[in-house]
Amino acid sequence: SPYLAYLPYACDQADAPGELKDILLRQHIILDRYVPSNLAHQAAKVPKRERDALIAHIEEGTYERLGAVRPDFVIVLDMPVEVSLDLVKKRGGEKDQHERNIDYQRSVREVYRDLAAERNNWFLVKCAKDGKPLAEALIHGRIIKVIQQMLTDNHSDQSLFSLPASV
Repeated sequence: SPYLAYLPYACDQADAPGELKDILLRQHIILDRYVPSNLAHQAAKVPKRERDALIAHIEEGTYERLGAVRPDFVIVLDMPVEVSLDLVKKRGGEKDQHERNIDYQRSVREVYRDLAAERNNWFLVKCAKDGKPLAEALIHGRIIKVIQQMLTDNHSDQSLFSLPASV
């Protein structure tokens, strides 16, 4: 059950707040695959009509009860599943359980995209065009542009960025 599966990740994320808060007093932090990743991956396991309730449950458990640090904003790197599969194939080696489950990958991507559309502090960075991945330098430039926008558009106090990995 995703209502239980999120707990190991949430407990791990809850271990970090003291250390993160100390660092946040001195500098910005960029985290990869933090709580937002847990939201997307767990919500992808339930029917659409149940997703909002599960996401609320995970956020309440992780942020309020366990005290994990809530990101000020989230940048979602959006890669179409087919492009991602081509990259995995080129990488070689054995696929993990999620890479083998294309329907699950599509569902995770859908959750990320829905959250980015619904939340004003989530930003979608497209990482492919015409079925091909964009150059890393172009993606990097897009990420920097979002960060600069966030820091200048009434968000100068922002101190925590979260970059979930694309699915």
